[in-house]
Amino acid sequence: MNYEDLKKASTKYNVTITAYVLSLMFIAIKSSIDHLKGDVTIQVPINMRKFYHSETVRNFTLYCGIRLDLQQITTLEEISKLVMEQLIAKGSKEKMGEMLTATNRLVNAIRFVPRIIKMPF
Repeated sequence: MNYEDLKKASTKYNVTITAYVLSLMFIAIKSSIDHLKGDVTIQVPINMRKFYHSETVRNFTLYCGIRLDLQQITTLEEISKLVMEQLIAKGSKEKMGEMLTATNRLVNAIRFVPRIIKMPF
């Protein structure tokens, strides 16, 4: 896919490329299902290195869930704004910091639970 074309299309809706592609994914998901009730969530990886310095070679990402009710998925113009709002709110340093703290607490809480018990979960 040509980056310039993608950037031009996302700029048309005043959103990032990520928000534009997610909006297209929501439309594709809605058109591929039979029922029209409920909601759809797409998990988006957030690079935590932009918030916290890390010298590790491993990935340092967390995920935020972008959720839309199927009834909200109408036009690309309308949902791209909703998606962008959620990306800004849920992908903020504050929200990602909260998730990082919660994840760290969970890992520390189950550290001494034997692996055989943890594996099914």
